Amino acid sequence: MADTDGTPSLKTLTINNETSKEVTLPQGELEAKSEAAAFPEGGFRAWATVAGAFLVRFCGFGYTTSFGVYQGPPLTLNISLQIFLAQGIGAGIGSGTMYVPSIAVVSRYFQKHRALAMAIVATGAPLGGVVHPNAIRASAGLVSGLLIIAALLMRPRLPPPVTHLPFWKSLRRFSRDRAYVFTSIGIATYAIGVYFPIFYLQLDAVKHGINTTLSFYSLVMMNAASVVGRLAPGFFAERVGILKVLMVAAGCGTVFILAFLLVLTTDASVVDEVA
Repeated sequence: MADTDGTPSLKTLTINNETSKEVTLPQGELEAKSEAAAFPEGGFRAWATVAGAFLVRFCGFGYTTSFGVYQGPPLTLNISLQIFLAQGIGAGIGSGTMYVPSIAVVSRYFQKHRALAMAIVATGAPLGGVVHPNAIRASAGLVSGLLIIAALLMRPRLPPPVTHLPFWKSLRRFSRDRAYVFTSIGIATYAIGVYFPIFYLQLDAVKHGINTTLSFYSLVMMNAASVVGRLAPGFFAERVGILKVLMVAAGCGTVFILAFLLVLTTDASVVDEVA
């Protein structure tokens, strides 16, 4: 809404405090602040956005966590280059570009149940890791169709902000927040370790004597188990806190990854014989 001379119309917001004072804000910012004060915590539009973000994770990180199926027998240089350009650079840029907007748009609909909503979205990645290895020939059509559906489902709740802080000013502000900096470094470092078995599980299974058929499905089984592992923390985080759940998950993941590195050939052979 604007006045006749083209300038944004202003409204007065009264803040009740020890001393009441009036703050004059542009109407667009005032409406955005009042709308943001109450999160819907559900509704068709909110859950449709969750479903769309779920499909984004299914097609993005779900495809990434299926990369182990390409690590089979030795490949020619030409095929290796194609995989590097398509699955490495192309899929990496695409997944990264879709990830942040899909997460940000979901967070605007939930506050109390945000952890659960994010957990549901996160399960899209392991489910994609279950489906994609078994649908390699149809991946292009499957991903394209699902991403179109995702784009139709997701809708932002709030309009874009009227003003934006300069990037370098925001970066300097974030860099002074030690809790934010150390948390970001910790999560990034842990992600490097946790994705190691996803990429090399199949090769390691073959190396330790498991037959090729079972080694192929080892990646699928790990992603299937990850569905429970990603969904369950959403329920606990609302009760005990996100940080506590994150610390327990990181500790357990560290133990399992170290155990994965210590598996002996004889142990794997026993599993192969039982299978």
